[in-house]
Amino acid sequence: MTFDNREAWLNAAVTSMAEWFAEVDVELPAIRVSCAWSKRPGKGIAWCWKRERSADGTNEIQVSPEKDDPAEVLAALVHEVIHATDDCASKHSGYFKTIAANLGLTGKMTATVPNDELSSRITALAHNLGPYPHAALNPNAEAKDKQTTRMIKVVCPEEGYTVRTTRKWIDVGLPLCPCGNRMEVEERDDD
Repeated sequence: MTFDNREAWLNAAVTSMAEWFAEVDVELPAIRVSCAWSKRPGKGIAWCWKRERSADGTNEIQVSPEKDDPAEVLAALVHEVIHATDDCASKHSGYFKTIAANLGLTGKMTATVPNDELSSRITALAHNLGPYPHAALNPNAEAKDKQTTRMIKVVCPEEGYTVRTTRKWIDVGLPLCPCGNRMEVEERDDD
């Protein structure tokens, strides 16, 4: 299978996971999954919104665009789908903890990890879905090639009067200094 965008891939993953939830007697509500930034940057891989927050009463799950590892994204998706099944009512205890354990999520309930069996299922699902059509976004990355100024320095050879202009205007003609002399393009050392 190949998907054109990450949202189609994520929603297909939830559709496939419905079978896993049925095995533990849990029916999935209407769920929509997208890729979006958290209200709390740097917090969490994914999160679930209550139905009442959506105009059409659908649980909305959002996955961080900082993540691009399919297994990590799918494991987080299992966690968030559990929240959707009880409309986030149990937070990370009671119902949530029971269903998480039944599905194969272990560890601290606020940061679950899949056990070996669930990891195998996730790996198989990732393989069936094909490549996750997303590249991780790093909001803190520096631009590799900062744009340098396009303004070129022109100087009066006698007075030292300086202005900056674009190549377009230099090609039209160099300006005159207020003293009356024709200005010259200052040669840069890095040319």
